[in-house]
Amino acid sequence: MSHLLFGLRHVPEDEAEEVRALLRSHRVEFYETEPNRWGISAGGLWTHDAAAVDPARELIESYQAERQQRAKDEWREAQERGEAPNLWQACRAEPVRMALVLLAVLAIAALTIGLPYWVLQS
Repeated sequence: MSHLLFGLRHVPEDEAEEVRALLRSHRVEFYETEPNRWGISAGGLWTHDAAAVDPARELIESYQAERQQRAKDEWREAQERGEAPNLWQACRAEPVRMALVLLAVLAIAALTIGLPYWVLQS
């Protein structure tokens, strides 16, 4: 029976490649399924070896914890250098998109606040 080791939905290619290399370096036999054309299945890394499932998942979990910590450290360093994107930079980079988002937020707020009032008035 096949066991899913690592799902590939919304996984960046560099992370997927690092997980593949991690599994290969620890001699975990796996195979990969590709995502299908219509997006129903996202693909993944699988194994037939039931004994390898728990150790492989522990390897992947420790890798992901390290990757998460590395990303947090990089974000913190970028914030300290003033290079981390903020709201003002996003507004300057995409003013039309930000204006549309603001209009959508205002429209939703107007509907949720004003609509019950108008319904109760009539």
